[in-house]
Amino acid sequence: MSNDPIYYVILKATGITADQITPGHASQIVEWDGGESLVPAEPLKRRVKRDTAAKNEVKIRIKEGGATAVQINVWITWADLTLEDNTPKIQPPLDNGGIYTLNAKISYKYICNPNSMFDTTQDIPNLNVLPNPPAPGGNHPWPPNMPLADGASVRYDATRQVRANPPSSDQVLLGFEREDGFPDIPNFPGDIAEGNDDPNMGGELMPYQGAEGIQGVMTDVDSPKFSLQHVKGLPDSTFSLNAQFRQYARVQIAGKWFRCSDFKLSDLKFRFKKTNGKWSNDGSTFETGNGPFPTP
Repeated sequence: MSNDPIYYVILKATGITADQITPGHASQIVEWDGGESLVPAEPLKRRVKRDTAAKNEVKIRIKEGGATAVQINVWITWADLTLEDNTPKIQPPLDNGGIYTLNAKISYKYICNPNSMFDTTQDIPNLNVLPNPPAPGGNHPWPPNMPLADGASVRYDATRQVRANPPSSDQVLLGFEREDGFPDIPNFPGDIAEGNDDPNMGGELMPYQGAEGIQGVMTDVDSPKFSLQHVKGLPDSTFSLNAQFRQYARVQIAGKWFRCSDFKLSDLKFRFKKTNGKWSNDGSTFETGNGPFPTP
């Protein structure tokens, strides 16, 4: 027998007394239909398991005649994340003669459940609209104060969190200037539903768009990169940048964002080395998981 905990969505009737909905009570005028009884001592409450795989109709009916007084359609949603296109990976570097750029890529695929919740021809939650307020708040830390206002187009969203260690003080001594646009990001946001990355919709397809022609499938592509000028840095010097990501899905209900998936973790290390006046890749890696978070 599984020992995993069972979680529920709790519903509560208002506008009536407990006696009026208690089975067998002399004052009973209405009754529950659907869901499960919470506990006998709380007749005003009803519960629905959070692993329910489709719409669950919960009604309050008039005891005499059975007419429906109130109906609530309960949907429980979650998303399963996988990686696409053999990612994460380090892409071929770019060199325009004066600037050397290391690129990476990671592609995510979300299977959003239940699939029927994304069939817009049916009676479903109205999440295929602009978030309220129009977009999640917060700012991207690189560069500072870049708003995340364009990072969510509907109330079911793919997003991520980032923490990063950019150039450390010993690297500044090698001839680099510590730019204000690249501060340390020592921790992920404390609110698990708050993203501090993903400031635009590039590479994203929402579940109502039907990525791959399938409703309820959502995709997202992230292509982190970092550039160095060949004129910067002393001969044989090195440069490093560490970043870790937590990708996830979130949904906005009544103006509040909730995380609705596990985190998909990744770890990026950009490593540069200067030889013969040119920067080159010095064993950069992009891997799944979040290992130790070292100072460069």
